[in-house]
Amino acid sequence: MAAPTYRAARCVVGRHGSHDTAPATRWEDGFRSGDGDCGLVMLGDPLAERLLLSGRRYPLPGSSTDQQGHRGVVIELDRAVLAPAADYRREADFRTGEVTVHWTDVSGSWRSRAFVSRADKVLVYDLVGPAIDLTVRLSTSRPDPGPQAETGGPGEVLLTIPGGATGPGAVTRLVAVDGPAHVDGAAAVVRGALRLVLLAALDRSGQGPALRRRLAALPIDYPRLLRRHVALQAPAYERMELGFGLPAGVMVGARAGRRCGGQPRETIRWAG
Repeated sequence: MAAPTYRAARCVVGRHGSHDTAPATRWEDGFRSGDGDCGLVMLGDPLAERLLLSGRRYPLPGSSTDQQGHRGVVIELDRAVLAPAADYRREADFRTGEVTVHWTDVSGSWRSRAFVSRADKVLVYDLVGPAIDLTVRLSTSRPDPGPQAETGGPGEVLLTIPGGATGPGAVTRLVAVDGPAHVDGAAAVVRGALRLVLLAALDRSGQGPALRRRLAALPIDYPRLLRRHVALQAPAYERMELGFGLPAGVMVGARAGRRCGGQPRETIRWAG
């Protein structure tokens, strides 16, 4: 099947957020969220979303302190049905720290969204669509130890990579709502669910058992977890504002030659 096509990338930067009309194929172009200790970069397209988690001790690739190539942990979500996507739009809300992606395909409308909670110190991810058929797995640049998967409660799978001195691991609680989830090797397979929720935390030094207990105690309620986070995030964001003294619609930057989602990046504009 032919790869989906998207409108030419146009990254628009507003006063309290930004949006783009094409997926990010490189981590540098992904939209970000974080709690000051754990960071998320959300990239990939609807057929293969990628959630890159990294902590302060484990910088992203390309940074000046990335001496040993630590790249964090990637949560990979690969769709089973390769239906071309349309009406694609991704948004980052600076005030809430939430990243949201909308698209449509032949089956209907889809939305994925995520943030890193300041209140609960976890990544919270939510996917809603007509019928979710996908495989979820963890990956890391370290060859050993590898990812593991085990069955949890009804519709639940626990995905883990132990952390240590050579790099971070992660513990991820996957919950499929109104649909089954099962283990296939080191991955979780979801078939026909209406909603998928992921709760994930970095494992820096063999904290797996404690992280499992902490994730198990959290509600599978995205709006409730978001409200707890925003109660801390919004006041911190609103304490300071950076202004350029430019009127709405004035272009504040352009990346000539840069590409986003395989398409030429046209402009980055201040939307006011």
